[in-house]
Amino acid sequence: MHLTTGHSWAHMWYLYMLIGLYLITPVIKPFVVRASGKDWLATLGLLFVLSSLFPTLNAWGAGLTSYMIFATPYLFIYLLGYWLCWKAPQKIYGNKMLLVAIIILCIGIIITKCYYGFDVYGYATPVVICLASALFLLFKSSNVNWRLANRLAHYCFGIYLMHPVFINFAYKFLNINEEVIVPIYHFIGFFLLFTLLSLASTYILMKIPFMKKHVL
Repeated sequence: MHLTTGHSWAHMWYLYMLIGLYLITPVIKPFVVRASGKDWLATLGLLFVLSSLFPTLNAWGAGLTSYMIFATPYLFIYLLGYWLCWKAPQKIYGNKMLLVAIIILCIGIIITKCYYGFDVYGYATPVVICLASALFLLFKSSNVNWRLANRLAHYCFGIYLMHPVFINFAYKFLNINEEVIVPIYHFIGFFLLFTLLSLASTYILMKIPFMKKHVL
């Protein structure tokens, strides 16, 4: 019942939004096909300000009025992903030093959050947008064919679905809040632990034909 009414675990928002993105794709396709480079930059810039920068500033107490905020960042992220994959200029994704500098800066800001308490790593915040974009372009420019990564790619969706099971178990049954206990090192501790457990669970579930064909 909770799944059908949209009240399942928080990370399931992606599945509902995915349906919405599929539905809106025919509407935005004419723009995607015909837009010039300047059209793309203007659109992405405007959406970034309205759906990422302004909401983040508002969360910090800026007091921006509601009409200045486009509260749904999914369209922006959807279009940004396409632009990064197919439209990003060579001078951007070919500059590995710039990309590495952006990644280090973003990680530094996220670590700083642990000391000062401001929120910078929500999935639609400018820091996460910049970090994810830089990481994507860095791997794109590297063009590395990792055999291990190719094998693990089949389990990514299952890991995404399974990881909250272990997070909720640790929080609700063991009374462990990984961010409170290790505010800086939880990425290399709990993150790796939950990822490995989710990978193992997905591997086992994919041995079930129905789960492999229809769910994972």
